[in-house]
Amino acid sequence: MLKRFHLPVMLLAIAALTFGCQSSGGSSDGRDMGGEGEGEGEGEGEGEGEGEGEGEGEGEGEGEGEGEGEGEGEGEGEGEGEGECADDLAFMDACNPENDCCDRGLACVQFSEEDSRCLNTCDANADPTGCGPRELCNPEDPDVDPELPSPGVCIPGDDCQPGNEEVACMGPAMCIPVPPASFCAPAGMAAEGAECQAGFDEMAVNCAPGLTCQYGTCRAPCGDGCAEGLDCIDLTERLDGLEYDFCHENCALTNLEDQGCGEGNSCALQGIDQDGNFIDSCVPAAGGELTNGAECTQDMNTYWGDCQSGHLCTQLRAGDDQPSNCLGFCDASDQSLCGDHGVCATGLFEGPFAQLGICLGECNVFGEDTGCPDGQVCNFRWLGNNADGEEAPSGLCDPGDQSAGTGEACELNEDDGTHNCANGHLCARLMQGAPTECIKLCEAGGEGDRACPPGFECLTGIFGPEGEESDSLGICGEPPEG
Repeated sequence: MLKRFHLPVMLLAIAALTFGCQSSGGSSDGRDMGGEGEGEGEGEGEGEGEGEGEGEGEGEGEGEGEGEGEGEGEGEGEGEGEGECADDLAFMDACNPENDCCDRGLACVQFSEEDSRCLNTCDANADPTGCGPRELCNPEDPDVDPELPSPGVCIPGDDCQPGNEEVACMGPAMCIPVPPASFCAPAGMAAEGAECQAGFDEMAVNCAPGLTCQYGTCRAPCGDGCAEGLDCIDLTERLDGLEYDFCHENCALTNLEDQGCGEGNSCALQGIDQDGNFIDSCVPAAGGELTNGAECTQDMNTYWGDCQSGHLCTQLRAGDDQPSNCLGFCDASDQSLCGDHGVCATGLFEGPFAQLGICLGECNVFGEDTGCPDGQVCNFRWLGNNADGEEAPSGLCDPGDQSAGTGEACELNEDDGTHNCANGHLCARLMQGAPTECIKLCEAGGEGDRACPPGFECLTGIFGPEGEESDSLGICGEPPEG
């Protein structure tokens, strides 16, 4: 089974948030605590009861109000205890995180000792998360497996923009973008081009008003254009239409000879810009020497392990016994690390890396010269641009005896996609409920192994994202009637 890839995203803590119970309608466990002093029963000793029960006391302190009634409840408390909810609280209402009284779908979030509010709940690993425009889904636990639900709350953004901070923040401030929202942070003293460490507390090294801290450096808005050597990074689309851009100095992520960062530093991938190209910057961490396809060793500090930093060190196939390999990054304009048989495969990442590509493939999908060991077949997996920028198919070497040919019945392993068809074939069903058979791959106008046998036609428009289907790669089928 092939893995889905995940790059570690360094999330910026919006505040030291404390989550109350998430209300799902009715009363939560803490909301009925604290009777009105008429506690019935058999509690131990005198005191102002925080009991859960209501009614008229039979023991000492019989009576109403804040009397010394013996409570049937578990704890002690006074009269109309803190946990009692008179009404359900609405969005942005002040609340008490100790006994969340927020309405269904809301949670009480504490921003400071004096400020707690009811906010919408969300799932940080879902798409969509459940938050509104320019609201950030802040997970209760940021370390939850990306494949599992990650409950959190929606933090409304401040709509802060560099150069316009005083309007959104009502005073000097620095804007911090955390798509899809931007937030006001205390203004600092760091000038344009100076090092910074964005944050909301006294430990932060923030930029002066009018600047934004991006990838460790204070940057100015693009304005009428950026200085020579700087690129304009536009976050407007990712911030749900809020105009937000800044000038940034990229390095050379895929240059294996000189990344432009100096000795002991590496050019690290930071994201993908509005045009689908790398956003990268120099970081104080040494890169490895290994390149695309080499087996590598992962570490906890970088995504590249002992690969060069233009690569991701990861397992291609899931399983404890599977090795990790260096996989080169690629983008809309650069597939240079993809090598002889690799193509730039997209749609494998999420968040700020959603448009990022990675070089995948190790063999020749067409012909007998697969490049695979004996007893294996080049199993078609991806369609993308190769190192020359041309669309091509690519695959992985999988077990297969190639005992079945075009149109013959085949055996398909539904778990890992392996089969017994000859190279250059799929093992698939032409119609729902039909048996699996070997279907030959082809290229429109192709010759030799890339062409269809007599009586068949190369049918395209099958592979690729919806609306962007390939008009080159297809399958051999009977010509349409008429």
